[in-house]
Amino acid sequence: MIKFENISKEFTSNGNSQMVLSNINLRVKEKDFITIIGKSGSGKTTLINLIGLIEKPTSGSIYFESKEINFKKEKEVEELRGNYVSFIFQNANLISSLNPIENIMLGMNKEKNKDKKMKIAKKLLEDVGLKGKEMAKINNLSGGEQQRVSVARALANSPKILICDEPTGSLDKKTGETIIELIISIWKETEMSLIVVTHDQDLANLGQRKLELDEGELNEL
Repeated sequence: MIKFENISKEFTSNGNSQMVLSNINLRVKEKDFITIIGKSGSGKTTLINLIGLIEKPTSGSIYFESKEINFKKEKEVEELRGNYVSFIFQNANLISSLNPIENIMLGMNKEKNKDKKMKIAKKLLEDVGLKGKEMAKINNLSGGEQQRVSVARALANSPKILICDEPTGSLDKKTGETIIELIISIWKETEMSLIVVTHDQDLANLGQRKLELDEGELNEL
């Protein structure tokens, strides 16, 4: 699905250059469950931003479904990112002035019909265990409930790749385990690939493939 060939990423600030990722080769196949670990500052966020087509590489090639991505064609890259990739972050990042349904609908790119969007959003909330919370105020939801809304929002476009960046980092252990169980159960029922960045070794061990970033190099464990 997504393939990296000799990907490097360098950042330059005030005339100083720093190589964050060096000659990364990676293949993410359909239905993969990959966990990524590494020390703070090892380049994990940069790596998932490249997978999610938020960043472009300094050198090397990225392929999506066997076709090389041309990052000069910004509109095409934006469409790929919007239609096929979704993120779940450590914080839910919901818009507090909108209710759960509206937050989910805001993230829908593929469906244009408002009634259909509403129906999909309601079904997603039910799937993540929030039936009856459709019109709730975001600030009245617990941290775990807000993260459930963010899971539903991430699934709204039926992504081919779901990227989770420390999805349990701001939750207590029990709530975090519940959220991970939810994400994995949804992954099992779909054909999407799941990529999880985490500091939690127990969570990392759940992946079919476990990768480690160390000083800009990616190794499979």
